[in-house]
Amino acid sequence: TLIKLINGLIKPQKGKVLVLGKDTRKHSTAELARYVAIVFQDPEKQITFDSVAEEAAFGCKNLGLPLSYAYEALEALKLKEKSLSSPFALSTGEKVRLSIASALAMKPKLLILDEPTTGQDEATLKLISGLIKSLKEEGKAVVVVTHDSDFALSVADEVLIMHEGMLVVRATPSEVLLDESTLEKFELEPPSYVQEKAFARDVQ
Repeated sequence: TLIKLINGLIKPQKGKVLVLGKDTRKHSTAELARYVAIVFQDPEKQITFDSVAEEAAFGCKNLGLPLSYAYEALEALKLKEKSLSSPFALSTGEKVRLSIASALAMKPKLLILDEPTTGQDEATLKLISGLIKSLKEEGKAVVVVTHDSDFALSVADEVLIMHEGMLVVRATPSEVLLDESTLEKFELEPPSYVQEKAFARDVQ
């Protein structure tokens, strides 16, 4: 629901949702798509075309952007060599990367990633982490929806916890993810650092 509120698929019944200063109630999803790109949790639901290249270029064609943006994005996500392959023949991790590449090709000012660590190995996690950091350095905003506390701790500037549809915590990653009482209260999976600390304490 949060993601659909941001890209205008759902209009708020109370209050306002402002995305880059734009009231989502006054702008269509198509208009917001020029600024906001979303990578959903299940990449197969986003796949439409028969080749990786066509899939990555779809957004560019819709927005009238150079197709070179799609090839740059595929290269950034280590998928350029599979440009002519069927997206359905990719591994789960590669499909997630293709979805990210398709979103990046549209040069969004705001990128939303829904559980991007699913099915990824350590090398790809580092690739995605590096990509997020590069986007932030370019002045772009990245929202990551994740249950992976290690990943959140490594890439986030700020952590928000949603509980029963309400924003209950907004603080720095260390203030949230390294605080055992907060983790326990909201039943969050602790980062490896906290787990190792708890294990060492139990052993003693």
